[in-house]
Amino acid sequence: MRVLALAPAYHPLIGGAESYIRTIATGLAARGHDVLVATDGDRVPAPADDLDGQARIRRLVAYRELLDDPTKLRWEQMQFSTAEELAALVDDWGTPDVVFANSHETAVLGSMVAMTYGRPLVANFHEQQPERGPLGRGRARLVYATLPVNALVAGSRFYYEKAIAYGSPVETTHHIPHGIECERFATEGPRRPDGRFVIVLSGRIAPRKQQDFMVRVLARLVAGGLDAHLVIAGRAHSSDLTYHERLLVLVKELELSDRVTLRQDLALDDMPEVYRECDVVVQPSLAEGLGLAVLEAMAAGRPTVVSDVSGLREVISDPHIGLRLPPRAEGAWAEALAQLAADERLRARLAANALSTVRREFNVRRMLEQTERLLEGVRAAWSPDGFDTDR
Repeated sequence: MRVLALAPAYHPLIGGAESYIRTIATGLAARGHDVLVATDGDRVPAPADDLDGQARIRRLVAYRELLDDPTKLRWEQMQFSTAEELAALVDDWGTPDVVFANSHETAVLGSMVAMTYGRPLVANFHEQQPERGPLGRGRARLVYATLPVNALVAGSRFYYEKAIAYGSPVETTHHIPHGIECERFATEGPRRPDGRFVIVLSGRIAPRKQQDFMVRVLARLVAGGLDAHLVIAGRAHSSDLTYHERLLVLVKELELSDRVTLRQDLALDDMPEVYRECDVVVQPSLAEGLGLAVLEAMAAGRPTVVSDVSGLREVISDPHIGLRLPPRAEGAWAEALAQLAADERLRARLAANALSTVRREFNVRRMLEQTERLLEGVRAAWSPDGFDTDR
């Protein structure tokens, strides 16, 4: 198959959506498919034309000139500035068999591509609470129920139920659990002890992820006499810069500057080492669609403490796999982490159970096989009747 994947962000940027589309693109390419990923190249330290394994990566940047062109209507360019560059890319590469969109915005763009070239559209969405954004309910209805999506891939039960709730047809909505490349994150056991207790929180710096909550929990641990340190691995997007600034102020106010490390320079390939150098991974999110960072930590053989919210319950389904706690209970989190710090056997037991679970239930090979079959089935069943593909 020739698969054109559209992604708003891609490696070296890190995040659940970025990890997913990279796994799909490189996995399908390794299976012999011709995969081209079109993504945003603005402010990304990577070549415009690139290879990731056997997948081709094209980072679009020409749209920036259109946005800044005073002769253009800014509103029009905000919606369609990538169209010219993307059309030229497809014409040069060749008509795809399937268009694969990895977000709400690329589903809108992918619909135009699919209908222009008379090809089916498959989508995978990672937005946890789109209805809470501006015009959010309308956007959700548009992408789930109105756009010509021939198959929607839901990476968790959370995403599946959200899709159905917003009108995605049951017959075209498919639950294919996300998979992790366990070998990428494999370790040889716990971190070599040095007297410190190192906690990692990986993910976008945003209110929903509750990095500020974890800083306050850290303060409780330190006040209790534990030599605890927190590594926050993730970037602050433009919409969350105020939250990021408040986080920095909080760290300073609590006198934790020497115990909190913020890493915004990390790529996906750096994360295995980050997990290896910690004792426990936390995810105190107020909402998660699944929690790929937790799966990565489990694959690295690290115990996890997560919020008791729907997406994370799918990953930590049993107390023998990891600890689930109320997302706003600072005292409970501090108590649980102090217990883990004091009990090496408990950490080892949770880590072993987590590793076997992620290998069994979130297997990347199974995800790729199911996704490949779905794409091939969509291509085989597709009929462009009703689409005028004259250009």
